[in-house]
Amino acid sequence: MLDHQGRPYRVAIIGGGASGVCLAGLLANRKGQDLPLDVEIFEQGEDILRKLLATGNGRCNFTNRDISPNHYTGKSREDISQVLEEFGFEEAVAFFQSLGMPSKVLDSGMAYPATMKAETPVSLLKAWIKYGGVGVHLSCEIRSIEKEVGNYRVRDREGRDWGPYQTVVLATGGAYGIGKKEWSRGYSLVKGLGHRLTPIYPAICSLAVQESTLCKKASGDKLEADLRMINEGGEVKARSGDLLFTDYGISGMGVFRLSNDLMAMAAGGKMPEVTVDLLPHLAPEEGKNALITIFSQRKEWRVEEALAGFLPRKILRAGLEEIGIRPEDRFSSYPFSHYENWLSFCKSLTFHIKGSRKKDHGQVTCGGLAMDQVDPWNLESMLSKGLYFMGEVLDVQGECGGYNLHWAWASAHTVFRAIVKEAEDKI
Repeated sequence: MLDHQGRPYRVAIIGGGASGVCLAGLLANRKGQDLPLDVEIFEQGEDILRKLLATGNGRCNFTNRDISPNHYTGKSREDISQVLEEFGFEEAVAFFQSLGMPSKVLDSGMAYPATMKAETPVSLLKAWIKYGGVGVHLSCEIRSIEKEVGNYRVRDREGRDWGPYQTVVLATGGAYGIGKKEWSRGYSLVKGLGHRLTPIYPAICSLAVQESTLCKKASGDKLEADLRMINEGGEVKARSGDLLFTDYGISGMGVFRLSNDLMAMAAGGKMPEVTVDLLPHLAPEEGKNALITIFSQRKEWRVEEALAGFLPRKILRAGLEEIGIRPEDRFSSYPFSHYENWLSFCKSLTFHIKGSRKKDHGQVTCGGLAMDQVDPWNLESMLSKGLYFMGEVLDVQGECGGYNLHWAWASAHTVFRAIVKEAEDKI
């Protein structure tokens, strides 16, 4: 399909991350179906898909079996239900299967390439757009988007003018690039077109806590724990995962899974709390019975020797000292009630969150372009027709576990359908 002047329908995608490359591949594939499209990616870095290559510790957790708005933060969850309904877990797995990538789903619900290597989807996606004829401009930082009558033009850092394009798609990611020094221009690019930015702050990050003395004593030790918080809406959120103690606070998968909501509250000026069960495998009554047995049989043992089976050594010592028990004393030095207090402490340890670790920009950015200015059905700007948004540049963020990459694929498929419909309507 050509426009009124006999030219292909041109699409500029600003950003060569997961969502941008996914959309480019979808459009390039459609191009061979009687829909002449000219698709170009503008990437400010030296290569595309660099962040994807680093995700999941280099293994690429690309989606999750439990995809739902409940795993996304704040008001955005009300605006993305349609997108997630049309492109859920099965669609994500099928999409990568169609590219020749089988997947592996862990008991946790997290899905990875069968190779457990992020280089697998990166290689496939790169080849997909390469043979689809997508134009890729690297080290090309777009500094402005200008709207003309029915078209757009973009200008890069060197002053070069590109266009015209019938459609421009913003897929620039969050506040920082993979190197943490590449400030995303996505926010400022569309301010001139009337779009508003919500407050931004790091997410999926380690957390600084008031109880830093305790954490410093246990620094370096980790264990599987249950974590629980009450978010701003009064909703109880509970997650399980590794809890790592650090000099400044807490980290690990369990913390990452709750950090978006915790940081949202901290950014709003509140001091959020997270309650941790250090012994999730042990019911309170079972724990008490175990202590009764130890109390009767190991009176002459040192406390930390008698309780060594409960927790890693540094966490055990830090917790005992917190409630006034010296780990090196004999077990019989304290009444049984002290050990009951210790057990209660382990089952309901509360941390008061101060914010993210200093200089930690997080794995994703919370906040972004306001969703109330974006059509939730097709992710098109309500202020400028032909302008679309995808991925992390929007005020949409998922918790740790594949939810943000899933949003990249899902939003790209939504925008793809909208662009194809728009292009076909202009025949």
